[in-house]
Amino acid sequence: MSADRMMLIIICFAVNFLVTIAYKENCTVPNIPNGYVHELTKLNEYILLVPGDNLTHGAEILITCDEDYDLAANQLVDENFALKCNNGKLALTPYCVPRLINYEMKPGRGKFLGSSRIRDRFNRIQKVPCVYEPRDENTWTFYNGNRITQNTTFPNGADLVFRCNDISTYSLQGNMTRKCEDGKWSGKIAHCIRLYSHSFYSPPVITYDITIENDTASILENGSLIVPQHTDVTLHCLWLKDNGDPHWRKDWKYINKDEIPSLISWNENENSLDLFIPKIQLKAAGIYSCQTPNRKRHMMDLAVLPRESDEIDLELKMSSCTYVPRNWSNTLILQNGKEIFLKEQQYFPNGTVLDNICKNVLQYKMEGNKSIQCNAGKWSSAWPNCTYLTDSVDSPPALDIQITNSDKSYFVDDKGIVIVPKETTVSFICKFSGGKPVMALQGARLRQTMGQHRSGSTTAWYLRADIPTNSISFTFFCKIPRKDVNLFHSVEVIAKGSCKLEERKMQYRWRGSKIITIPGREMYVEDELVLVECDDSTTSVIPVHFRCGDKGNWIPGPNQRCRAQR
Repeated sequence: MSADRMMLIIICFAVNFLVTIAYKENCTVPNIPNGYVHELTKLNEYILLVPGDNLTHGAEILITCDEDYDLAANQLVDENFALKCNNGKLALTPYCVPRLINYEMKPGRGKFLGSSRIRDRFNRIQKVPCVYEPRDENTWTFYNGNRITQNTTFPNGADLVFRCNDISTYSLQGNMTRKCEDGKWSGKIAHCIRLYSHSFYSPPVITYDITIENDTASILENGSLIVPQHTDVTLHCLWLKDNGDPHWRKDWKYINKDEIPSLISWNENENSLDLFIPKIQLKAAGIYSCQTPNRKRHMMDLAVLPRESDEIDLELKMSSCTYVPRNWSNTLILQNGKEIFLKEQQYFPNGTVLDNICKNVLQYKMEGNKSIQCNAGKWSSAWPNCTYLTDSVDSPPALDIQITNSDKSYFVDDKGIVIVPKETTVSFICKFSGGKPVMALQGARLRQTMGQHRSGSTTAWYLRADIPTNSISFTFFCKIPRKDVNLFHSVEVIAKGSCKLEERKMQYRWRGSKIITIPGREMYVEDELVLVECDDSTTSVIPVHFRCGDKGNWIPGPNQRCRAQR
């Protein structure tokens, strides 16, 4: 009998009967031309398998293909290209096919040229996977909660999360999350840099001490330090006091020495500014940052895990809504107009309203309600999602904006509104290759022209409009030419004066004292105020503002200066 069938036969001669106990059969790793098979191990790592090897029942495998090859469209089991061994059989035999990169669909008399079979395959295989190569041992990479330790191919749309192995002495640079977008990773390369507590030019090192009984602290895949409720937490900002006094902030707000429950003391022996949080509560969760006098900053994201034995007011708990963990790499969450960072086990009281905005409103579209409210323990609707847009006939069109006769540029504010400069010519672009879309600037009467631009096999349509000297608002709308479905995308636009915040240019001498801006964001619209602070530690910090003028210039506020401490 074959060993692969794993069948055990027990014969009992005493009572003259036969008992057969059958076990689940193994699978054989398939040989995939131009493809590879990976198995998910108990350590949550993918390892490369050899064709012909045994695969135990229930084992999960990931199929990847060589460069210029894709998994056949009708073989996609789920978005991860994953299969499971089920009693000696795989659900199907996967295979890789050549990527149809050069295939071009052209409109002709209301139809697309090419057979329906090829056209269907093109539409379903056009997404190109991405290859990720781990760069160094200090930067850890996670995919669906599993750490990636070797070169791995990921399907289009996959999200990777990065953090430093040592969150105390290393700082993550680049994007914390990156998405596979048609063969390329979004954002900037993530890497961790070493911090030095004795260097004037380095951000400070942050270490932590946690007093826990019968419990443990852990670090999440996004680098958050999670501690149980009611434990004593001490954060140490390591810094040489001879170089000046650092200061702590929580969620970007200063922590004063007399604040409770956060108590601050300088540890002479350790050369550190200690932040002590006794019996930490849920409201103490947040981003703690230590900033040095020369504006170097290191952060620690602290999450608090409720204890199961804690007695929480039942009525309050029943009326609150909880956060459902998911990937928010492309979504901005706002509460009362301010960005928040969601964590697991986070409760929102009844009546809470959260606003959701896509970080890239031109390349992504919000699916679902933009605002959701907590109503008696339930959210008013499902959480919205930001969908990546392509030039496919099955996708709403991606948009773009270009300023043609000015050195200024557009930007997107924290409400998802596109701000364009006044007295300029702006091209509003709709990226679609399958015919002439319906385009409009709704709510504005502007002199405009429509045109078409080709770049290789890619076609883009544009509306070019002259923006006047006065402030106006309108909506840029684009709809693809399909009658069976309503696929469109739109963004709100405001033409208004704007100012760019460049820290070097914002160092003013004002009434004998040097004033430096507190970084917030890069772009501001006219009449907005930016807060500044005195850079000399011997002066008191008082509210000092500069206003963005309609010509893009910063205007100091009246009767504002840095006052010497008494």
